Amino acid sequence: MYEIDLKINLQVPWKDENFEMLQIGYINYLVGANGTGKSQFSEQLKAFFNSKQLKCRVLSADRLNGFGFSSKEIGRDNGHYVANKSSFSEGYNKADFSKYKQGSEYLDTGADAFVLLEEKLDLKIKIEAILSQVLHRDIRLEWDSGKLVPMTYNIQQETEYELKKESHGIKELLVLLTHLYDDSHKVLIIDEPELNLHPQYQAFLLEHIRKVSGNPHEGKKIVYLISHSPFILDFQTIDDLKSVICFHSDFRKPSFIDNLNLTDEEKIKLIIPKLNVHHKQLFFAKTPIFVEGIFDSQFIKAIQEKRGVSLEGSGSTVIDVGGNEQVSSYYLLSKLLGKESLFIYDLDSIFFSSQLRVNAEDSEEINQFLVQLGLGSSFQDIWGQFNKTLSNLKEELKVKDSPYKLHIDKITNDNKKAKKESYCLLIFCKYYKEEAKKLVSIDSKIDLLLRQLENVIKAFEEIGIYVLEGGAMENYFPSYDGNKFNIDDNKKRECLNSEIDWMINDCQSNEDLQDRYGKLYSIMKELPSGNEINYKEVIESNLKDLIHKIQKGISEEKIKTESSLPSFIGKEWSSYQRILCISDVNITTQTFTINLKDLWGFGEETIFIEKNKNYSNESFL
Repeated sequence: MYEIDLKINLQVPWKDENFEMLQIGYINYLVGANGTGKSQFSEQLKAFFNSKQLKCRVLSADRLNGFGFSSKEIGRDNGHYVANKSSFSEGYNKADFSKYKQGSEYLDTGADAFVLLEEKLDLKIKIEAILSQVLHRDIRLEWDSGKLVPMTYNIQQETEYELKKESHGIKELLVLLTHLYDDSHKVLIIDEPELNLHPQYQAFLLEHIRKVSGNPHEGKKIVYLISHSPFILDFQTIDDLKSVICFHSDFRKPSFIDNLNLTDEEKIKLIIPKLNVHHKQLFFAKTPIFVEGIFDSQFIKAIQEKRGVSLEGSGSTVIDVGGNEQVSSYYLLSKLLGKESLFIYDLDSIFFSSQLRVNAEDSEEINQFLVQLGLGSSFQDIWGQFNKTLSNLKEELKVKDSPYKLHIDKITNDNKKAKKESYCLLIFCKYYKEEAKKLVSIDSKIDLLLRQLENVIKAFEEIGIYVLEGGAMENYFPSYDGNKFNIDDNKKRECLNSEIDWMINDCQSNEDLQDRYGKLYSIMKELPSGNEINYKEVIESNLKDLIHKIQKGISEEKIKTESSLPSFIGKEWSSYQRILCISDVNITTQTFTINLKDLWGFGEETIFIEKNKNYSNESFL
């Protein structure tokens, strides 16, 4: 990490907040949804580093634009030149090299890459060697009548052609690598480095970014990557994660990992080697949803699609991470990054994931919630009550013949035996409730245990954690007829396919989903869903001018029959015909009917337009 007192006063779109980091990475990542302020932030970064005599260069997402400059000056004092058109074929005038460099820096384009390659032979050799290795291309800079003309030589095909005919991906790599290895700047900010690059070449670019990144006072560069690609996020150490800055759609101050204690650091380190492309979606989603396994993820996506809601449209995504201990680490990481994440756990996690309870015990939201409901002053209170009732029932039931005893007798005597017994007791009480009541001295103890469990589960929901009180997700599936205590892995895929088939072929409504899945469906309704697409409102907006125009045409007797509509409406008529037809035009009553076609899933609509009625401010669908 590089020690520097990075201070930025965040203006629009933020609310005059101060952003500060005392350490920055040698490679830094700016992540967040479109429109969250990353590009504006990068401009302020540039100004900050330049003020610290760490010359900063920005390559915008439009860096391939402006390969050439007009002679129009932006200002008399700065002498900058604006982009005009591509000059690949006509070449670059040597007399204008300084203008190309000035204009490129001002406009954040990469148009000066060829000038730099011509002026710096060591740079040209390095870039040609790299491109030759991976792309089998040589970049040749030829002089023609005093102009520099970039050419490409394809080594495999043994052909030479103008660089303008080359793919965008190769041009991107050429520009990015040139500015990466150029020693003119100590800080380089690249907006969307993944543009036009195949994932393999994104990884290739990251290899070279790592080679040049480091202490700027030792001939290296500080690099900032503004990215939407999980392939660009390259995490090898905890410092890499500390170098991520998350931007939020509500324009909260950007978040990053700060003041990480040793215990939490060890927890985060556990998942760094497992952060694959799928898991890295958490850095881009507004509200990531974490689940334990792939089958959980597939079911959630299927049921939300059947409900007609869009997880992705709400800025969410489902990420399976493999096991409840892994989910707990992601909970910590999400909290540190300021993410509004949600988590869905199997019931056994309340025993097997110690971090889950630690998260709850540390939560002020949970404690306030419990006080308001009069359930206790802290999570520790309700957990203690629940655990006491559970322990008493375990001692009473473990010696009596029942499905519970039959199952726990098969549990090997390992260090997890007590936790497994506790989980199995909850399953027994839920699915064999009446039998359990007959086996205990006071049957109300079973109801008490289930009420206390419900309080624990409600407390977790206050911090975005949904615990499946039915055990595992498969226990909610009518198609699953296996062991309730221990889900049969061989049946997981089979019953998931059965549920998806039912949704596709037999489910008719959300009420059907509610009836089939019960509490599980209630949890699905709590997940982000995005706003329903409102076609009717947009249709109305597009029809109001047409209605007014026809009303006026009829009243002024410019429209006398339906057949005169096309000529009166004009060139827009063919466009309107794609969605509607007009009938029953009555000149006497000055009325007509609009018949909307069934194009949006809500069926055909008939709209009767009355005389002299103003539809401009009225809803008519």
